[in-house]
Amino acid sequence: MEERTLDISFPSLPSTVTEVQSFIGSGKTNPEPLVEIIERDPSVSVNVLRRANSAYYGLRREVESVDHAVRLLGFIEICAITMIEGMDKMRQRFSQHPAIFRSVLREAVFTGRFAQKMTAALDLPLEWRRPSFLAGSIYVMGRLVLLYAAPTRYKELVAQFEAPLPTTDAERCAFGVSHRSLAPLASDRWGLPDRICSVLRVAEEPAPAPQGPRRTLALSLRSGSHFARQDMTEEPFTLPETLKEVGGEAIEARAAEVAEDVSSYVTESVRL
Repeated sequence: MEERTLDISFPSLPSTVTEVQSFIGSGKTNPEPLVEIIERDPSVSVNVLRRANSAYYGLRREVESVDHAVRLLGFIEICAITMIEGMDKMRQRFSQHPAIFRSVLREAVFTGRFAQKMTAALDLPLEWRRPSFLAGSIYVMGRLVLLYAAPTRYKELVAQFEAPLPTTDAERCAFGVSHRSLAPLASDRWGLPDRICSVLRVAEEPAPAPQGPRRTLALSLRSGSHFARQDMTEEPFTLPETLKEVGGEAIEARAAEVAEDVSSYVTESVRL
């Protein structure tokens, strides 16, 4: 396909999401501001409680308040739940392309959750684990930028693939950019923490980046996206070379376990 340029425009991110992410990025540990942010948004509050009481968490007693949910599940988990709800709120802006939106949402949640679980498994410092779900989600949400900016052209591109979503090479050929290259731009446009932007820039092209937590998280994003596509096409989970680079062959079994758990989480969390 001949390359064509794209006039980039960005859909807005729900304010509750940006407020929660700013709080998480601040490194503060007092839960009260986080509770206040969530309680100001009735739909997010309802869905935080719904997800906290879902079968996935298997809690013995019902969670009856946002404060209880935050204190029981922790900042990182609540951040993930809020991000899922925020992405779902964007659904109405893509009502003409519901199938594509569902696929993007599923890949975004899978990638975010995989990054969240793998950063814990790899024992990354807390300041890198806290934003991992957000980073993984935004890494994929560059697809929504393409769909928002050129809905007809992106739909035509999707139709050329048997898989639910096109490859990055196909996006780049069609638009001159891919969702990977748009992700750090979207993060900056949405006012997300600098740490997120830096990880997304490395995830776009990790080879030159020095070893360290930022590169490990970036490679986990790429690996999560890889597993997400396998999950949507019902292929067996196979370890991408990018993840082997992080942890070697020994991490293969752990990564497959994480991917299986993430698949269950996505099924429970994403309302299709």
